Amino acid sequence: MRERPLSAEYCAVFLDGTFLSIRRGKTAKEPVYMAFGIKPDGRREILGFWLFGAEGESARNWEEVLKDLQRRGVQRVRIFITDDLPGLEEAIKKIFPEADWQLCVLHAVRDALNKARKKDQEALA
Repeated sequence: MRERPLSAEYCAVFLDGTFLSIRRGKTAKEPVYMAFGIKPDGRREILGFWLFGAEGESARNWEEVLKDLQRRGVQRVRIFITDDLPGLEEAIKKIFPEADWQLCVLHAVRDALNKARKKDQEALA
């Protein structure tokens, strides 16, 4: 999947990571980087997933994901939707300078709830 050519243009690309238990001799939680795209005709597709080891999620690894998307044929993305990982927006601008960036609404709500007092979180949700 990660070697197949991709379309040249996407209206939106969602980037997200999740931690899964991966067995490499022993079981450890590692980030899995995922990219999903929406084409101009509205069709959605999984662009790929990447494993970089147990070092944790980083903007440097996301930059490698973006370079891989570009290498596989992606030339233009109108908007990237991501979490607010430090350095991720800058990595996007470096590889796809014409693209816009937007914070994922789900991540924004989670961040806001995490900053609220525990007793207020239920009322805010």
